[in-house]
Amino acid sequence: MTETVVRLRAPADGTDRRGNPQVDWTAAARLEITGCAVAPRPQGENRAEGRQAVTRGWTVYAPGEPDVAATDRLEVRGETFDVDGDPAVWLRHFSGGVRGVVIDVRSVEG
Repeated sequence: MTETVVRLRAPADGTDRRGNPQVDWTAAARLEITGCAVAPRPQGENRAEGRQAVTRGWTVYAPGEPDVAATDRLEVRGETFDVDGDPAVWLRHFSGGVRGVVIDVRSVEG
């Protein structure tokens, strides 16, 4: 079974006081990526310094080379997650060419 995920890309909305770009997620451009496989990633809790943070995530296997960057977000199964690192290109073993990309996404609560 394949699934559709949605890439969200927010436009730049100036810079913060440190010169870092700010983005406006309410105006994010949407791109549907069809034919994906979605697999769970290990979840965990971070209790460092009195913080109770829970990390959740998915690994998305997308066909072709969809336009996804480390600064984007993905909607997976109705929830929004940050892209975790650069998407990795998955090559065909013997014939060459691109089979798809692997995109890790995560959210941290707490």
